[in-house]
Amino acid sequence: MFGRLSAQRGERSVTNFRTEKTAMLLACLAQEPDRAIRRDELVEQLWPGQPQDVAHNRLRVVLSYLRSILEPEPEDRGNVLLADRREVRLSTSALTTDIAEFEASLLRADRMSDEPARIEALEAAITQYQAEFLHTLDAFWITAERLRLKDTYQLALRRLIQALLSQGQNASALMVAQKAVKADPYREETHRLLMLVYGKMGRPTAALRQYEELERLLDSRTGSSPSTETRDALARLSGPEPELPARNPGRPRIPVQGRKPQHVPLKTPPLPIPAPLSILIGREDAISQIVAMLETPETRLVNLMGVGGVGKTRLAIAVAEKIRGKGRPVCFLSLVGVENAEDISLRLAAALHVPLRPRPNIWDRLVETLADHAMLLVLDNVEHLLPQAALVVRKLLESCPSLSCLATSRQRLGVAGEYPYTVRPLVTPAPSNDPDKVVEVPSVRLWLDRARAASPGFQLTASNCRDVALLCRMLEGIPLALELAAAWADVLSPKQVAARLTARFDVLVGRDHRFEGRHASLRAALDGSYDRLAPAVQRFFARLGRFRSGWTLEAAEAVCHEPAALHYLAQLVERSLVTTEETEEGLRYGFLMTVRDYARLKLMDHDPEETDRAYFDYFSALADEASVALKSSESGVWMQRLKREEENVRAALALGLEDTVRPARLLQMCVSIYRYWYIDGDVAQGRRWLTAALALVSDDSPLRPKALTALGNLAYAQGDAVASEAYYTECLDLYKRMGDVRGVATTLGNLANLNRFTGQLPQAQSFAIECLNILQRLDDVHGVAMISGNLAAIARKRGDYTVALDYSEQAVKQFRKLEDPGNLAIALTNMSSIARRLGRFEESAAHLAECLDLCVERGARRDLGIVFTCTGILNIHMGAHAAAAQLLAAGEEMCRRLEITPPQDSRERLEGDLGVIRSAIGDDCLKREWLCGTQLTEEAAISIAKSCLDQAA
Repeated sequence: MFGRLSAQRGERSVTNFRTEKTAMLLACLAQEPDRAIRRDELVEQLWPGQPQDVAHNRLRVVLSYLRSILEPEPEDRGNVLLADRREVRLSTSALTTDIAEFEASLLRADRMSDEPARIEALEAAITQYQAEFLHTLDAFWITAERLRLKDTYQLALRRLIQALLSQGQNASALMVAQKAVKADPYREETHRLLMLVYGKMGRPTAALRQYEELERLLDSRTGSSPSTETRDALARLSGPEPELPARNPGRPRIPVQGRKPQHVPLKTPPLPIPAPLSILIGREDAISQIVAMLETPETRLVNLMGVGGVGKTRLAIAVAEKIRGKGRPVCFLSLVGVENAEDISLRLAAALHVPLRPRPNIWDRLVETLADHAMLLVLDNVEHLLPQAALVVRKLLESCPSLSCLATSRQRLGVAGEYPYTVRPLVTPAPSNDPDKVVEVPSVRLWLDRARAASPGFQLTASNCRDVALLCRMLEGIPLALELAAAWADVLSPKQVAARLTARFDVLVGRDHRFEGRHASLRAALDGSYDRLAPAVQRFFARLGRFRSGWTLEAAEAVCHEPAALHYLAQLVERSLVTTEETEEGLRYGFLMTVRDYARLKLMDHDPEETDRAYFDYFSALADEASVALKSSESGVWMQRLKREEENVRAALALGLEDTVRPARLLQMCVSIYRYWYIDGDVAQGRRWLTAALALVSDDSPLRPKALTALGNLAYAQGDAVASEAYYTECLDLYKRMGDVRGVATTLGNLANLNRFTGQLPQAQSFAIECLNILQRLDDVHGVAMISGNLAAIARKRGDYTVALDYSEQAVKQFRKLEDPGNLAIALTNMSSIARRLGRFEESAAHLAECLDLCVERGARRDLGIVFTCTGILNIHMGAHAAAAQLLAAGEEMCRRLEITPPQDSRERLEGDLGVIRSAIGDDCLKREWLCGTQLTEEAAISIAKSCLDQAA
């Protein structure tokens, strides 16, 4: 991607793409591999202003061509270019880019303590940068990225020059410096560095010529002169009190007034950096990134931000040590206990042994001392002195051009030129019984190190590995929480500590003098942030503790009864108490679990009953809105939205169970949201909630028939035919007594489905025909399409494929017209089965491929399991027996996870299918492939199914 775009696979190279759009699409995907990009976003970027259908069709054509380049062999399909109906991405496991290798080399250089090895890594990075990023393509994002990479390249060149100079390799440094100036002739700091190289080589005349060249370039481009810093650099190279050349022959030479040839060394060493008593774990990349930022001349203020206990101070100490190790003076000031921001200058003056008397002149003496020194000032724990501390920092930076500042704070300082760096919790492990997989995860490494301090004999074993992993996940990788928990290792096992985390603020307290003040407990660390909030923001923060998972701005406004929610959320985000995440519906807010538990404790002081009612009412109304949307073309969007809100919905339902005043409202919510459980496949949970809610209302409740229908559908989806028939039968009786003709028709259709499921085809046909007659009289187009699908399935089971195909085509046509993706997916599955039985394997694969995309888009896990099974059966006919075994196993595993019991005839068919596979590949191979299929992730099974269906079609 540096220079002209090209793709290489083995010995095959592609540099000429069919169209510029193809090249731009590949570039866009390769720039952020593994990030799924929405098709809508790609269309808007590549074909702005084009009609949506035209643009999406063009995207499909370009993707098809791109796939032929990236995945030329059938076995490659779906391994490099991963695309579905909504998103497209490239797999990082299948490719690399020169940009990724360039940035990896730079990161490797940051980690090197050995200077020759660091030089080698920097040279490798520079070699990757052959030319400017995608110089033959033009788009806004390309221009922005081109500038970023150009700046990074220049920074790498300057770092290499400095490293070469430190090793006495002046000639090599000169070549690199000349290359850097040639690459960007208007970058002043590069010219300044080249002048320094000439000075190191004893060539002051060459340095003077370089200054004159810079002066000429700046004058011709902007009419400006070199900066004071560059003039000073030349003065130091030329000896005391030199005269600099005039910018033009007609202008007088400008003498440098009052400058000394060298920086004045500090009279006394700065305040020592605190010596940590334990090793820093898991922050290697963060240290490298922050040091690189501070070594960039344009970055003079970096602010390490994060929630209390995340390890900001410890990281700042490590960065300070790294900077001092490079020969730069560092002054570390802890502001814990400082009550007045004006005392910052006094503390700094005392650290530098600047005379404190007379007091009115202390600032001038401090500035005079710092003026000629490229010092790093570390200000630890600034937030309690804001906003006054921000004024002090700004004044220091403005008065001392060579000074840089590293601050730690729970919020932004609000100073121009501030670069915030969010210090995140340590990475946590996935649950595992394998110590080798868990032991290298940063949060586990920290916990083990601190646990062994309390219990030296502690070992990570296969028996306690999962408990340690779970504990680190529960503690969310927050270093202070991990240390406080590990301190109990001598009296509690990891499993016992995890069990006590339901009251985490009672457990996560320091047991000895190591933990003092704001680090004495996790609660004390959070108290420091909470106590500095205004009372109204404290109340708002506490009420947010009601949310079990994230929330939207609208949810916060409704549940907290707060019109100023946006303003308050901004304050909480700035103070690192609330996190943010981009979603399709906009910005979504959330808590770390620890912070949420803390907010829940504070909620007890702020009318929790009122907040609980508002919370239930909000999610009850959301469920009502979802009941309509889940039957429309928006069902995929709403499934994703409800998936994000799943924990909140469950918590709202639990509150509804406790609300004895409004039991009907709980039942209404369950009825409204049951379709989500049906589509998602978590039907067992849905049945439990509906059963509990139905028991709270009287038998004559008008909601009872709808609740029975929902229960019957969920029982049917779970394979519980007996319970499903009981619900439907009672429901039919109620609708007949009420005179609700439409309700009668719906229940007859459900009974038709159930009887087909149990193999009672004559009864199923009878119910379906009776239902169809009623729906036709009511002119219910959607209902007729539904029952047509039922009749198609009945005919298919009967072996009458011609009739089945006719009904199925009617259903598919109507569901497309009605934009009902859920029922369209079911109808397509039917069509696929019929086509397979008629020997039309390509048609069967095409229907299943469309159905698979619909299931993925909607998050329909139950239907997804059916598609895996159907694809497995199709693979048997296509001769792909190994893939068939894996997909059949994936379908069975999905049923097991969702607690679904397939009908008996499906079981018998599966045994027959496995017998065919066993005959083809042998019993041992079948067992291996079956085991592999049961262990596939959902994403992996989808990828295999897509690849098989593409090949079959």
